[in-house]
Amino acid sequence: MKKIVLIALILCSALFTYAQVIVNFEDGQTGPLTLHVMGCGDWDNEVLHPLSETFQVVDNPMCSGLNISRKVLKFNRRGSDQGGKPWGGFWATVSPNIDLSTNKYLHVKILKPRITPLRFKMEGPGGSLEQKNMYAQTKINDWEDIVFKFDTLGMTGFYPVVALMPDYEDPQLQTGLLEIFIDDILLSNDPEPIKTKIACDFENGTTGPFQLHVMGCGEWDNELLHPVSETFSVVANPFKTGINTSKKVLKFNRRGIQEGGQPWGGFWANVNPNLDLSANKYVHIKVLKTRITPLRSKIEGGSSASLEQKNMYTQTQENSWEDIVFKFDTMNITGLYPVFSFMPDYEDPQLTSGFLIIYIDDIILNDDSIPSTLATVTFKVNMSVWKSMGKFNPATDFVDIAGNFNNWNGATSRLSTTNDSIYSISVPSLPLGSTIEFKFRINGSWSDQTCEFPGGLPNRKYTINASSNIYNALYNDQLLGIKENPGTGKIFLYPNPVKDFLQIKSSILLTEIVLVNEKSQQVLKYNKPMSDDFAVDLSGISNGSYFIIFKERTGKEYIQKLIKN
Repeated sequence: MKKIVLIALILCSALFTYAQVIVNFEDGQTGPLTLHVMGCGDWDNEVLHPLSETFQVVDNPMCSGLNISRKVLKFNRRGSDQGGKPWGGFWATVSPNIDLSTNKYLHVKILKPRITPLRFKMEGPGGSLEQKNMYAQTKINDWEDIVFKFDTLGMTGFYPVVALMPDYEDPQLQTGLLEIFIDDILLSNDPEPIKTKIACDFENGTTGPFQLHVMGCGEWDNELLHPVSETFSVVANPFKTGINTSKKVLKFNRRGIQEGGQPWGGFWANVNPNLDLSANKYVHIKVLKTRITPLRSKIEGGSSASLEQKNMYTQTQENSWEDIVFKFDTMNITGLYPVFSFMPDYEDPQLTSGFLIIYIDDIILNDDSIPSTLATVTFKVNMSVWKSMGKFNPATDFVDIAGNFNNWNGATSRLSTTNDSIYSISVPSLPLGSTIEFKFRINGSWSDQTCEFPGGLPNRKYTINASSNIYNALYNDQLLGIKENPGTGKIFLYPNPVKDFLQIKSSILLTEIVLVNEKSQQVLKYNKPMSDDFAVDLSGISNGSYFIIFKERTGKEYIQKLIKN
């Protein structure tokens, strides 16, 4: 996950006042854009491949920071091995047309796995112009606002056709499939990229423009007796997982009643630049606490009333990062606020006598009332065994995943691969703590020959956690090995799992034995074993799951699963 920062999401007033929002995908559609694929080989032909195989509106895979939209456009970018061209992307008719009479700068938010040039084109009665991005892309796997300039050639008036090429590598060298995400296409008179304005993210080891003062901590409120550093300090993130992978966070030494601690223990801070509540009304704060108690935050000194608010949703996590949300849309709250307070452990009356450590990070002001409690899960399935058995052909077959998170419809959940054995997909916006059920399928079929665990056998299950969510599997692994191997009764291996030496007995003449790992990489190889009863030393290989491929002189192969521990 990317670093999420303490921000005030404040955009130029000119951008909001004069911008023409072309499309934001929030309704699950492409809105005024009628898309057509271009530069993607056979996928340009909608008779052969429907548009949905290349472009789909999906959940935002990184819903934070610069882009908190719920829906974005996903582009399956084809590599040169699939006919991909530098100009791979879309062209679209636009209704209503884009008006270049006043606004000349086209903004597009992009999330890409690599840095390459981009291009945008407009066509209409006033002429056509294809432009490169004004500023070089700087971010990988993070949202960035890309700007294109259309104030040359005297372009003005209305333009009904546009084209976006978000990965203009020329010549096109990339092979395989890339996933690129696109959002918030708008036209404005602002040439500067849209950025989040960082108030404080603690990443530089300081509290930045937040000048902290201790409150509700007894004599530690007095800075003449105790410097702020005795109560608040920027430290390394003690739990760098889940919704918070920042390197630095704020540590709060919370005083108990025996040291004068009060329910409102926490900080108040002078904030410069001030927090702007003109449009954004929700404050998000990530907190790591050892117990569940209420929290409060307060804004003061603004043009309208001061307001102290409780957390909108009850804290649910102990010893794990949780996003706490405060709502400031009452009492006509608006404008700039120079003072902010946070009370992360509002037990009233205060009963704790000892000393608590509380960690704080990523205070965000935005217009989103939903806490960051969603996770992305990456599913990886190894097809090497089914490939070896001739049941899966990477050139013609595909793999998808169907489960209760997509209504058991894998049509929009096809896995991609950078080789012909390991297939993967990242599924965003899955609730933390939920348990999902699913199966992998070949060619989208539920037939017993192509889906996992046929005949009504149990589904796979996985519980979404607050740490890294990567699920690795061997296709149909519960049916692999001796039960399915045609060599049953001919080849025996034991013990399995094995620690050091694996004993092998064979009633057929073997010409070769190959041990491969889950990535289909060869680990060991034995040619022409001299006996039908022999041992193989596996003490030097790493623990994990492997496959042993036995080859006989007729060329036939037998495959068995092996566990090394």
